[in-house]
Amino acid sequence: FGFLGPNGAGKSTTIRLLLGLLVPDAGRARVGGFDCWRETKRVHQLCGVAFEISNLYERMTAWENLPFFARLAGRGRAEAEWALEVVGLAHRAHESVQSFSRGMRQRLILARAMLHRPRVLFLDDPTAGLDPNAAAEIRSLIAQFGRQGTTIFLTTHDMAEAESLCHRIGVLHQGRLVGMGTVEELKARFGEPMVEITLPHASPPRRRVYHRSDPAWLQEVARLQSEGIPFWVHTQEATLQQVFHRLTRAAANHPG
Repeated sequence: FGFLGPNGAGKSTTIRLLLGLLVPDAGRARVGGFDCWRETKRVHQLCGVAFEISNLYERMTAWENLPFFARLAGRGRAEAEWALEVVGLAHRAHESVQSFSRGMRQRLILARAMLHRPRVLFLDDPTAGLDPNAAAEIRSLIAQFGRQGTTIFLTTHDMAEAESLCHRIGVLHQGRLVGMGTVEELKARFGEPMVEITLPHASPPRRRVYHRSDPAWLQEVARLQSEGIPFWVHTQEATLQQVFHRLTRAAANHPG
């Protein structure tokens, strides 16, 4: 489940509420059937969490970190070995965390979150600031956890990441859910396919973009054909970026 929204929309606050780390003024919430504020310990037993800020002991090795956290979760060394293997850090287990790259630290944070094999994994912008290769490794791990049956609750500012990983999306604006559905449902309802017409032999080359529903692009194609002017036509499908902009702008213009 992808949870999208501008900075300050309330995404991280929502995660903290669902984990019982904050108490709301009103309302109710359950995770796995348990009340988030009356049965917080049971919720914690079901959930793993990886916030954007590191929660590792950097002067310790990866191997010293994980068994320590495993004991806090009532688990043993076997789970620590499993988690290191899953995230591909078994061969670096005895190196200090402070020597790790940011991508490696993020993988170790995911290993820590998965130690007790949670049913629900909360990930708060897990690829922020990573280079493309490190981000791709983290996305691969997230997809792997999802295939193994873990429910992923993901916040991200990367629309391509959300589109590739998430089955359903929710868009938040100033604490209010302004859209929710599958990626395809949201794109069909709020996206806008585009048509791009390029005149390659013009100097400089000219490019025009139309909404696909606008008949003007068909009229332009007919005109170019009749005048024998070479042109290219490219169609662009609706994007999640369009959905995000349309929903959040509409919410900003019509608050409440």
